[in-house]
Amino acid sequence: LLSLTPEQGEIFSGHLTVGDGRITYRSVRAKVYHKHDELLIISEYDALQLDQMNHEMSRLNQEISNLQRELIKEKQALGQTLAELSVSEGKYRRLFEGAFLGIFQSTPDGKLLRTNPAFAETFGYESPAELMRSVTDLAEDLYADPATFKRNAKQALVQNTAVDIEERFRRKDGTTFLAKLRKWAVQNGDEGPPYLEGYIEDIEEQKRMQAAVAQARKMEAVAVLAGGIAHEFNNALGGLVGYLDLLQLSFPHETTAAKYCTSMQTCSQKMVELARRLLAYAKGGKYQPRIHSLEAIVRQAVNEARTKASTTRRWVVNAQPCKRSIMADAAQLKMVVSVVLENAV
Repeated sequence: LLSLTPEQGEIFSGHLTVGDGRITYRSVRAKVYHKHDELLIISEYDALQLDQMNHEMSRLNQEISNLQRELIKEKQALGQTLAELSVSEGKYRRLFEGAFLGIFQSTPDGKLLRTNPAFAETFGYESPAELMRSVTDLAEDLYADPATFKRNAKQALVQNTAVDIEERFRRKDGTTFLAKLRKWAVQNGDEGPPYLEGYIEDIEEQKRMQAAVAQARKMEAVAVLAGGIAHEFNNALGGLVGYLDLLQLSFPHETTAAKYCTSMQTCSQKMVELARRLLAYAKGGKYQPRIHSLEAIVRQAVNEARTKASTTRRWVVNAQPCKRSIMADAAQLKMVVSVVLENAV
């Protein structure tokens, strides 16, 4: 049998199906030889049972089909997710790039990671790219006091809360400005170390305007107070001038008394003009414009300034006669001339 070869009598080569009582169908690959009128069946190997194989193949095909359907669904969902992410990223990018406030991201040790155009503009740079190239250390290059950055960065990381400060910062040209800064720590988890992000707002002009408004309110309060004082002062002066007139009438033949009364009336008139000046600046005060000779007002202002000035100073008035009249508040106009004269000396 061992020496039998196909050339010596192979009559069949293929599959035979037999039953053995336990397995209904069994596929056997065999070769049949003829030798001395006897059939010899030599089995090369046994295949899987047909029904089990068919069942297994059917199950596998079903699983493959299910897997393919799941993969198609996952692919569609992934495509939808990517599309939504693209839209969301576009919105975020537009918001980031077009924000009015300067937005930034940095490492805890002061290395800038990302900034928007407003941030670069705040510090005097033409673009974020130029700022990123020029600024190697955020604390040293942009903070007026580098120690401030280290303190608030540590606070944001340790306390894990947003930090709000008002601090002076340094522009590209070296000038400093006051700004409001808010920043917080972002924990990356397994993706990497934490980083800082936040925004900055230049409030130099805002603080200047606030100071101007506060000063205006203070001046308004002073004006109200001055107005009240001026009203009381003017009322008292009115009585004083009236009594001086009566006093002068009571001694018509006393030249000395008349001289003193005239001097007192002149001083009282100056005080009345001062009260009017206060009323003009006070809340609710009114100017009193009338037709005046410009030359007369100027000469009066010069004479008053001469009496107040040192006797060693020499005054020379070089003015041509002027008959032109103007509509003005005499007290205010004399004040203007007085200020000019004071600045001249």
